[in-house]
Amino acid sequence: MTDAATSKKPKVLIVTGVLWIGGGAERVAANLGNHLTDQGYETHLLTFYEAAEKFPYHGIYHSFNEPAKKNWWHKLPNIPLRIWKIHRYAKTHKIDVVYAFLEEASFYTLVAKRLFFWRRRVIVSVRNNTDRLGKVFRIASKLLYPSADSVVAVTRAVEHQLQINWGLTNTTTIYNSIHMERVEQQVGQPLPSEYQWLTDASPLIISIGRLIQQKGQWHLIRAFATVHEQHPEATLVIIGALGEYRKEIQQLIADCQLTEQIHLLGSQANVHQFLACADVFAFSSLWEGMPNTMLEALSVGLPIISTD
Repeated sequence: MTDAATSKKPKVLIVTGVLWIGGGAERVAANLGNHLTDQGYETHLLTFYEAAEKFPYHGIYHSFNEPAKKNWWHKLPNIPLRIWKIHRYAKTHKIDVVYAFLEEASFYTLVAKRLFFWRRRVIVSVRNNTDRLGKVFRIASKLLYPSADSVVAVTRAVEHQLQINWGLTNTTTIYNSIHMERVEQQVGQPLPSEYQWLTDASPLIISIGRLIQQKGQWHLIRAFATVHEQHPEATLVIIGALGEYRKEIQQLIADCQLTEQIHLLGSQANVHQFLACADVFAFSSLWEGMPNTMLEALSVGLPIISTD
């Protein structure tokens, strides 16, 4: 690819909160950035927070490296500065197209578009069931999303919600993708030494998701308790960041007397090597958009038991 050919392509900026290993949207953002970079586009990926372990990304990366704040009241004072920094980055690097992932990044990017009269295109991505958004998010979305050049939904159902509930006409659907070459490479890697015992566990049930309300793992654990009564040799492994429901989940496992049968492994950089050892993938989410973990399970040929 010559410099002249590359310069004719638009410069792309992907904005997301963080690139930490464990987030489905973050994985898609990294995959998209890598693909565009490989296609010869100058692709920047901008995050608000830094992560100790990030998804592989070989484009241009920059983080504001802000301290993580879970409470929105603590974030409020920094919002004007963050909007200005997004604008300054896009202007400095002469960005042509901005693609924002998740609500927080989308809101700030669209405010910057309006406030600074951007001519550059802005695409935002809606990656979850919009009926589950809080009131503030719903109001902000209805006000800001019409100004996006395109609002990308991850399923037809989510796009339908955007059209019916929010009256949007600038929507489209792009399904999440799976990088099959990478899957095949990761499946062939051996398990970490501390988890080699999983190769002998049978039947092995695996689930992937942070320990948060949305993922509904307490239903999975209670269902597994019933399975264990009939199949005492069964093992359940849950991979995912130990989130806000960690103590409740750990206590439920103890109450069900299943501490030897249910294992919380935390985040794992390569989930495919674990999926390859399993017999069944179990999915217990209460709501979703288009779950990447289910696609990952399908990519290695696992049968799936899921909530609807």
